[in-house]
Formats: sequence, C-alpha cells, structure tokens
Amino acid sequence: MADDNSHNEDNERLNFAFKSPLVPKIYMNSFITGFSNTETFLIHIQNGVPQQVFLMPHSAAKSLAESLNKTIMEVENIFGEVKTLNKLNDLRNPKNEPTS
Repeated sequence: MADDNSHNEDNERLNFAFKSPLVPKIYMNSFITGFSNTETFLIHIQNGVPQQVFLMPHSAAKSLAESLNKTIMEVENIFGEVKTLNKLNDLRNPKNEPTS
C-alpha cells in the first residue's frame, strides 16, 4: 500500500511541476558532473555555456542515477536504444576517419 501512496504522490508532484507556471521548465542538452568530499555536482550546459550548478549529497546523486537508469530502461523498452551523447559524437566524428 505504501508503494501505491508514494506512486500517487509522485504523480501529483509531476503533474503540478509540469502544469504550474511557478515551476521553471529547463531544457538541458549537455552537462558536467563531479564531486567533492561531501557533495556531488551537476553543471547544466546549454549550447556550450554553463547555466546552473546543482549540488546534492552523494546519496541523493546515487538515487537520481538509479531513477534515471530506471526511466531510460522504460523508454528503451518502448522506443529502442537511446544513444548517449558520447556515442552520438563518435558517430558524427569517427576516430578512424582519415585526415587531410
């Protein structure tokens, strides 16, 4: 029963976040990650320019990673493989391509 309540609360928060004009909607097409002794950080990059820094405890970062992995697995089950940014860059710029 607790899982159902938690799922319902998550859905309510999700709906609120997407519908509310008070919650900013941010598009991110690149990022940098790193860590200190006490925190993990994610720097939001937009068109090559840093926009925001997200700081979080390591436990929150690990929970975020697990949640993102679960979401991507669900997306791939429906739509097929999602290529990483590194893989897309490799496809655009093959390393074995002859140079002139």
